[in-house]
Amino acid sequence: MPVTGQLYRCAWRVALIATLAAIAPAANATAAVHSDEVTYNQPTQPLSIGPTLPIIEQAPYFESVAVSYDDIAGSVTLSVTQFASGWWGPSFAGIDVYVTGQCGGTKIDSDDGVKMASNELHISVPESDSDFPAGPLYPADGLSTPAPPTATATLAGHTGEVSGSGTFDGTTFTFTVSDPAFVQQDWFCTTVDGSDQGFAELTGWPVGTAATRAQLRAMTTAANLHHAAGFVRKTDYLYDAGVVDLPGGDWAAASATSHGHKSAGNDTIVFRFSGGRWRVVDSGFLAVAMPTPAFIASLPPLVQWTLFFA
Repeated sequence: MPVTGQLYRCAWRVALIATLAAIAPAANATAAVHSDEVTYNQPTQPLSIGPTLPIIEQAPYFESVAVSYDDIAGSVTLSVTQFASGWWGPSFAGIDVYVTGQCGGTKIDSDDGVKMASNELHISVPESDSDFPAGPLYPADGLSTPAPPTATATLAGHTGEVSGSGTFDGTTFTFTVSDPAFVQQDWFCTTVDGSDQGFAELTGWPVGTAATRAQLRAMTTAANLHHAAGFVRKTDYLYDAGVVDLPGGDWAAASATSHGHKSAGNDTIVFRFSGGRWRVVDSGFLAVAMPTPAFIASLPPLVQWTLFFA
């Protein structure tokens, strides 16, 4: 089941996405709609003997699931298609979708008592009434066509739920849920329950680019002055450096060698451009002077997760 859109591959890119949460209101002022789509391969027909229905007519399978988040209107829309839509008609398989700022979807409690806040939105749509016949009986069966099921949504940290009626146009099911609490959320990723391809990224957020040589030299000077994560210019260097231009100033992140060596455990150093120069914001979890739990808790949730728990 492939997921369209890239998953995170570079350490600097993960750290840069984290900084977006810190300026979410400013970013949302210019970007209104964020979307992605999860697509699936058609299931393989098993070996069989005798007359056999195609596997996609034996049970409903999703062909695509698209998510669209309007951060100004505070609404989230699911658009879902199933293989053999003409066979299944308005009979829906049921689905659970999670929209979140915690890319990867894992909630974490650290050993030192710091708990990362979550703004995860859970949208659930039940399966259609199993008594409704699909296949050749649809739609010329003389029965009334049932309405698509209703979507319900719950938001972490909030009580209650909101609902949205579904529609079906003969091919695509559409479900929309909205609430004022959904406005200007830092939702970067979606996960479809049961998909084994991780998460997909919502588009429409600022995109990071590789740092220029001049930027990298300036960041190296800042890291050396700060001695971030024990960084010493004579033996260490920065790599996988990226920059993102955000309202209010540029942010950057780079991996740093340890005694001149690259390794999976190398620190990520985060920078912000202010006062005409790059300044170290903080370094990763291997820093010599570990930030206190109170300091970690003061950071935006996605920054906490990326810098200290990812």
